[in-house]
Amino acid sequence: MRGHATEEEEASVRDLESRINLETSPLSELLELGLMYQEPCHEEDRAILCLEAILARDPKCSLARIWLAYILLHYRMDDASLRRARQLLQPVVATASRYRAAALKLTVDIGDDLGDLPPAEAIDLLYASVVAAPDWVLNREILASHLARTGNTAAAIEQLSAALANIKPADPDWAFQRQQYEIFITGRIADMAAERIADRLAKLRV
Repeated sequence: MRGHATEEEEASVRDLESRINLETSPLSELLELGLMYQEPCHEEDRAILCLEAILARDPKCSLARIWLAYILLHYRMDDASLRRARQLLQPVVATASRYRAAALKLTVDIGDDLGDLPPAEAIDLLYASVVAAPDWVLNREILASHLARTGNTAAAIEQLSAALANIKPADPDWAFQRQQYEIFITGRIADMAAERIADRLAKLRV
């Protein structure tokens, strides 16, 4: 078994592997395989190879930059990988890309791990992410954490309440790439998200 992939998912991965050429295959197929390597296969090194191959052919691919930064942040985790992840996100943050909200939120996550992002700047970046994507969950949840650390409990409660209201059921018609984005980037359909946020709200309201 590869990670916790189902038999059907393993078959999909094997099919893509049989057809994929990193230099010539459609970028959408490379992204599909890369995301399947990430979840459910948990073969992150292979996911990185796919995403790097996309960027070698299309350096402006914001979605590949987002996912590569995400995996470097959550899988590699060493300082050099975190700095590379932040570098990948900078062009996305600097534009009006539809992926800017994700880039802003991930930039703060990276700064938290590196310990080099001033609290006020982190909050500003997260507010910008919320403005860009007010119907997401994770950007508001991380913003609430930063607000709570500064003692702004009322604002943290406001953000968590909005995040809780943004949680939605998965749509069975969504393609795999959309499902992954909603789970790991927006947080709107993440497992146990409602329970986690409700618990944090209860603690803040004590």
